[in-house]
Amino acid sequence: MGAVREKYTHEYFLPDEPGQNYGVDGYEAFKAGTVYETARRILDEVDWPRKRVLEIGPGRGEALRHVLQKGASSAVAVDFAQAACEITLDTLDRWKQQIAVFNREAIEVQFGDEDFDAVLLFDVVEHIPADELREIVPKIFDWLKPGGLVLWHTPNYVRPEVKTATDLIPQTAGMHCNKMSWETWERQLAKAGFHRTAYGRFVYQKPETERRDRPVSYQDLARMQGDLDAIRSLVEERGSRRSRGTVLHVHNVQRCGGTGNFVWDFARSFPELEHVALCVNDPNGDPAWRNWVNRDMRTMYAPKLTRALVEEIDPGVVVLHNTAGPHVDSDHRIGFLSDRFVIAVHHNPTHPLFVENVDADVFVSNFVLSKYESIVKLMRDVRTIPPCVYDLDQFGPPRPFWKGLRVTSAGKGCERLMELARDDVLDLHPGPDRRGMGVMPGYLRNFNVTIVWSQLEESWCRTVTEAMAAGHVVIAQRIGAIPEQIEDAENGFLFSDEEQLLGVLKDVDQNYDPGALSSIGEAARKWALANAGADAMRLGYSSLLLKALA
Repeated sequence: MGAVREKYTHEYFLPDEPGQNYGVDGYEAFKAGTVYETARRILDEVDWPRKRVLEIGPGRGEALRHVLQKGASSAVAVDFAQAACEITLDTLDRWKQQIAVFNREAIEVQFGDEDFDAVLLFDVVEHIPADELREIVPKIFDWLKPGGLVLWHTPNYVRPEVKTATDLIPQTAGMHCNKMSWETWERQLAKAGFHRTAYGRFVYQKPETERRDRPVSYQDLARMQGDLDAIRSLVEERGSRRSRGTVLHVHNVQRCGGTGNFVWDFARSFPELEHVALCVNDPNGDPAWRNWVNRDMRTMYAPKLTRALVEEIDPGVVVLHNTAGPHVDSDHRIGFLSDRFVIAVHHNPTHPLFVENVDADVFVSNFVLSKYESIVKLMRDVRTIPPCVYDLDQFGPPRPFWKGLRVTSAGKGCERLMELARDDVLDLHPGPDRRGMGVMPGYLRNFNVTIVWSQLEESWCRTVTEAMAAGHVVIAQRIGAIPEQIEDAENGFLFSDEEQLLGVLKDVDQNYDPGALSSIGEAARKWALANAGADAMRLGYSSLLLKALA
């Protein structure tokens, strides 16, 4: 941080000058004797009496002031900025017998093991270089007592390449040198041994006891069946004998599409594990795959899956996504994965099956298990698990229904649909370029009907699920697994051919008032949240991961 150290001035922490357009947030709350609202809510989740607290990057010291007011017994502050240390000392003058302030880099300080009950990291990790932070987090784990807490907040940089006001103002440019999403930061905490608590995502805890690498018994799983919190706790507690729980996702770039979204959603559903995406059949790093796998995930590119790559990554779990045949470098296909736990996830019946010589521990179909009846006897374990749309609760609500529906469309039939559309029936818009993450929730809010004329026999349709989650009336082709998602005239409408589609459009336009359409959209949203949200996927895969990492 040396290159911008001179920018951490009194003016930055105390933005009092008229017209000053930069400075640490929460100044008005600080002057009022409290702390900014987000930090206050997080801090107030914890009982503070008799706790010894460390804060890295205290700024003005208002968070420590808050916990001392709430009964904390002592506090230590570490900040590399001299101005911050001086202001913090002044803020905490009332408790000067109970505090210590060190003007040091966090990576340089040394404390005893199990010295603190809690560590505060409010809006500071974005100021610490990534390589330093990776060294600091394990130190924090050691400094905390068993059961000790980490309370944190940081900007959620989902797209770190996008410049923010901090980057554009000369006085603050360069300060945010480590832009991470919340999920990336949470994976760092989990890798160090912390787990999320009942207090919410901004409070992590050091386990009360040391990790034990003992197997998970079937009695454990039976006792916890359906108990998501218990399953997640066990995953977090046990870790893995291999690379502390690394999951390798292998995918063929030629079958990119929604599977890339699935890989990222899978990773976000299990932040306590490390996830690596390996894109095969792509010696040059195809840019399309980069758009599908979020930059927060370690992503590798290779022509084939090889023994050397697997040994380099050393995963405890390998998830094969639609990958088979020439994309795997072995006469015995994936025989060199025999000492790993292999989950073969098949996203689409039109993709090649990995049946021959694949010694998978479990074969997963998203939906339509009947498509795979011929291979049930060839696999040790065959099951259906719905894929997850991690941020499903961000979809909706749709535009209000009114006479003259606003429609978006998807699938191979889009061009023909545009020809068939009538302005007095449909305000029709073709679907967006979906490459990249996070584009759909905002887009779908502009519409209230989605037509999916796919002509592709998918085992699961992400477009249908997202539109249902957005509260749309979905009109979709009766193909693949779509009839398992939509119950005709209950939570959407189905059609088999062009003639039926025109009949459905006419029926919806003439016989359904806005209230009836809203009810169908709400039924669709309830189905999606119950059957294809993150919790549904975690429940489906947790027992497999427990078995793999035991």
